Amino acid sequence: MVSMSAVVFDGKQLAREREELLRQRILNLGKQLKLVSVYFNEDKTGQLYTRLKGEAAQRVGIGFEKVECAFDDDMELLKKRIKEVCERTDVTGMLIQKPPKKMYHQELWEQLVVAIDPDKDADGLSPERKVLPATVKAVMTILQGVPLRGKRVVVVGRSEIVGSPLARELVKMGMEVQNVGSGEVDLGAVTKQADILVSATGREKLITADMVKEGAVVIDVGEPKPDVDFELVKEKASFITPVPGGVGPMTVVSLLENVVELGQ
Repeated sequence: MVSMSAVVFDGKQLAREREELLRQRILNLGKQLKLVSVYFNEDKTGQLYTRLKGEAAQRVGIGFEKVECAFDDDMELLKKRIKEVCERTDVTGMLIQKPPKKMYHQELWEQLVVAIDPDKDADGLSPERKVLPATVKAVMTILQGVPLRGKRVVVVGRSEIVGSPLARELVKMGMEVQNVGSGEVDLGAVTKQADILVSATGREKLITADMVKEGAVVIDVGEPKPDVDFELVKEKASFITPVPGGVGPMTVVSLLENVVELGQ
């Protein structure tokens, strides 16, 4: 079979276009919005993401503030800080920059997420969230340009940040969706059936070319490193998102769109 080369999605370009639309929307709203990001000083990647979100917020006219924490901070103190941020009348939305699993225990993270007031939860992570998780919203936006009717979707990864809520949203749209974990027995046999394959596991190059159906749409939600073996898979897919420059920029602008939604 003749190999193809995929359309490579330009997340930076689309994010810039959506930022401009958002900037105009905020001007028309006529009120000051503010986003607060809580992050851990031991998490260098989290510091980078916090900076990028702050720069994007500034570009569209949203105020931005950082709150620094440490892994050895008392849990009750951390929850108190989160509550104090949520109670501030000048704060429209807040988020907690999630550190890698190897740096922070999942149960502790879940305690922090539950402490966020749903009315201020810009990342859409709390159980009673008012907005879609930012990364889920980013993927859904990307898929707006993809024919979906009659397509089989496989979402790899079952986290409550991306995989599971994304699968639920796609089911609501009437899609045939299979949501599997990265440790699924014979994962490749499952992913190779997908017309649209989304991987959100954080496992570098988990998805190889032999696991992808010819002509599939491949959405890579890996960060900071790709879930997908990009160079080889792009020769087999019809459409693919790169890392970096794909879902990442779209997640940032989706977060800012959530802030505006919470502030209306």
